Amino acid sequence: MTADNPVFAVAALALFLGCSWAMLRLSNMELPKGRLTSIDGLRGFLAASVFIHHSLIWRGYVLTGVWQAPDSNFYNQLGQSSVGLFFMITGFLFTRRLLEGNVDWLRLYAGRFARLTPLYLVALALMLTLVAWRSGFTLRQPAALVLGQSLRWLTFGFLTPPINGLEETGLITAYVTWTLPWEWKFYLLLPLVAFALRRSHSRPVVWLAGLVVVLLLIFAPTPRLFLGGVLAAFLVRDARWLAFAPTRRAALAAIACLLAALLLFHSAFRLPPLIFLTAFFAIVAGGNTLFGVLAWRPSRLLGEISFSVYLLHGLLLFALFRLILPAPQALSDTQHWLVAGGAIPLLVVVCLTTFRWVESPGVRRTKALHEWAMKSFPFLRAGA
Repeated sequence: MTADNPVFAVAALALFLGCSWAMLRLSNMELPKGRLTSIDGLRGFLAASVFIHHSLIWRGYVLTGVWQAPDSNFYNQLGQSSVGLFFMITGFLFTRRLLEGNVDWLRLYAGRFARLTPLYLVALALMLTLVAWRSGFTLRQPAALVLGQSLRWLTFGFLTPPINGLEETGLITAYVTWTLPWEWKFYLLLPLVAFALRRSHSRPVVWLAGLVVVLLLIFAPTPRLFLGGVLAAFLVRDARWLAFAPTRRAALAAIACLLAALLLFHSAFRLPPLIFLTAFFAIVAGGNTLFGVLAWRPSRLLGEISFSVYLLHGLLLFALFRLILPAPQALSDTQHWLVAGGAIPLLVVVCLTTFRWVESPGVRRTKALHEWAMKSFPFLRAGA
């Protein structure tokens, strides 16, 4: 079998679920209640799919020295469509919050900062450790320059220069940090979205907002992915959609749309696959668990640790194929996947650990951070 045979992806997904099931049995972990189960379960599959996508890219990289998208539609879309659906989840959840009423902006931004920052700092520390390891623990550039390069990485992916002359610095994270600036841009635009959603506007403002949306759909590939989630947030407010979305017919339609996006297109950033992905996501957002798969406890646990999986898996793959294995290029395609698959149990354990000891404590600090912000910036207390 060649490296891009779908069997490897299916086996890797099964291993992720198996490890998640084992962790649930061993840890007796309680999963959160009162959230949208279908989206929680979807997150886990998306993060696992990004790992699989990058595992195949690593196969090409160790053979050619070129980091490039897989030729296979399926394997490339495991990465791109997963990122696109992550963006849709963001667009959906925050638009739904805006539609439900006034927003405490300080709490919202405090929550985002407390949720994302701790794990990002841990990932950055691990990345710097791997940079030092790859550099032979030797300064190749002046210390002040290396310090400045490292500090630029604190911008959540807005600035990601090579560190200490190591051109592979971005590769250590599998380049996943490019999505974080887009997430923050969306968060920062939310007050404008809230303004556009107000019903008191005159018709010219509504038409102007519509024109901006159309222009984004046509000319800006990444923002249109968020808009798929925004559309879903409006759909789930419709009683007819909520009646249709959880049905068996809807599940079959969602699976067909997802397969169409994965198999017929090489990129998720074009309008035709976006339509299929949006239809798939809108059905899931409407409460469809795809015959119970997304509601299964192992799926939901993977969803809980999905941010850790997304942000840390590149570090593990880099350590494996650049620092630990002496000759990864000598592996056969099957051996390559055995190595990548062997990393999955370790990744799940590490990510469950970071979720418990890094992400969750950060979320619990939201209230304290919010109170500090209210005292420091009283002029921002008003809701949207």
